[in-house]
Amino acid sequence: MEFLIAKLHNLFATEKIAVTITDASGRTIQTSILKVNAGKSIVRLNLDKLPSGAYYLNAKFNKGKETILFMKKQETVRLPISVM
Repeated sequence: MEFLIAKLHNLFATEKIAVTITDASGRTIQTSILKVNAGKSIVRLNLDKLPSGAYYLNAKFNKGKETILFMKKQETVRLPISVM
């Protein structure tokens, strides 16, 4: 499984936050409501279903909002080559 682990700022109390992932064109890809405890401003999102590309994590909470740009890259599997 592939995850995005992001640290959000300006979260000082336990609250529910709205997290949306959008692609570079602004299309909404994934939306979640997460409970974040005070002092634990880290969110973890599963990226398994996202294709490679640039995305934005948009988090909205009581004291404001935060946007984080991230890149998803596909892993390349290299197989051994045997020469005959």
